[in-house]
Amino acid sequence: MGNVRILSTFVIGIMVAVIVCHAAPIELVGDVINEITPEGYDLMYTLSNGVTRSEVGTLTTTSDGTLVITVKGTWAQPFEDGLYYDIEFSADENGFRPRFVLGKNIRRKVKGSE
Repeated sequence: MGNVRILSTFVIGIMVAVIVCHAAPIELVGDVINEITPEGYDLMYTLSNGVTRSEVGTLTTTSDGTLVITVKGTWAQPFEDGLYYDIEFSADENGFRPRFVLGKNIRRKVKGSE
């Protein structure tokens, strides 16, 4: 009985591995916007699974004269029902501050992805 259990566990493991390996690859949709300047950067992209990311980084000077990058952006993951799970975030010398939003039913597009 023990050998049957080991064999069935092995077969199930192989089946799961085959399913995972044959999953559709995730690809970029449209253009990746990645502009870097002396003042900061802009980054935007969309993936074939509907995930989008957009952020802007700006070089700023703190009150004590330290140069830091201040980042603001969004990341969105669609659910199967079409609703998005959004994370709006900012990050600076005071840390990373995410804000979670559920239910924006808007499909975002990056320039050139139409």
